[in-house]
Amino acid sequence: MSKSLRTLYLDTMLWNELCDEGLKAEQLMSMLADRGAELVISTQLVYELAKTFQSNKENSQERGKALFRYLNQFVEKRIRCLKMNRDILIEEVRRANSALSTVVPYLRADDYERLRQEVKKLSRGVFDSKADQFISARKNIARSVRSNIVRSMEVLRFVKEVCGRLSFEEFLERFGGTHAADMVELHLLALIPSADRRKLRRVAKKLAASSKYRLSHALVRADLYLHWRSARGESLPRDAQDDCYHLVNSAYCDTYATKDQYQKTYAPHVLRETTVAIYDSSSSLSDWFCLLLGRTSVRR
Repeated sequence: MSKSLRTLYLDTMLWNELCDEGLKAEQLMSMLADRGAELVISTQLVYELAKTFQSNKENSQERGKALFRYLNQFVEKRIRCLKMNRDILIEEVRRANSALSTVVPYLRADDYERLRQEVKKLSRGVFDSKADQFISARKNIARSVRSNIVRSMEVLRFVKEVCGRLSFEEFLERFGGTHAADMVELHLLALIPSADRRKLRRVAKKLAASSKYRLSHALVRADLYLHWRSARGESLPRDAQDDCYHLVNSAYCDTYATKDQYQKTYAPHVLRETTVAIYDSSSSLSDWFCLLLGRTSVRR
């Protein structure tokens, strides 16, 4: 598909909806292309769907196979797939260091082929040690994210004194610019622990200073959202970190779509350059896509 098409990123909930509706990949992709759009997937989506096989729910194995049989249709059509957030961040670092002329957020051919083989295997219900290692790796990344949040809370040690009086938007305005480089630096340090700190600081400032580094900026705003909720003493939804990962992962896409009504309160603030659309289940997803491509549900 042409890269000039508007990119549409769906979270895990909507891929489950699509699977249940059963609209064939070729039909859906053609309908979207006629309207100037294309679906993209992510390695995060594969991770989330693969967790179905580990569920204790009844018929979880059959559900897992059904989800991957459906996803496999799109992968066989070579639908584009976003890299993991840390890999896109590396792209941004290389771009900031003039080692790349542009950030490439999508998997290249070799990595895509490995993804294709994994999805095909899971579509047959083969959940082996490789799939388990993939999920374990994602859990380790989630733990690293939590560690970064704790560490950057030290950077924002005064937050609790003031954020209780601020809305999230006000909180972003006050602290987002001031501490963006600090927070990017912590992510880079977790990514490249042996790097020279002065060079790392210099790159972090470059990433924080330019809005063209869309993932870095979404990463900071997602972290700040989690800070804001925690500092106010509010409990985070169980899937908040995975939701934020999806949001950040879609930073280079044109539209991010979800069924989670709660996300409309903060997702547009995290994704300043990406339109956020909330599906309300009042129509089929395919009909909603047609409406969405003409107008959007939430726009920053």
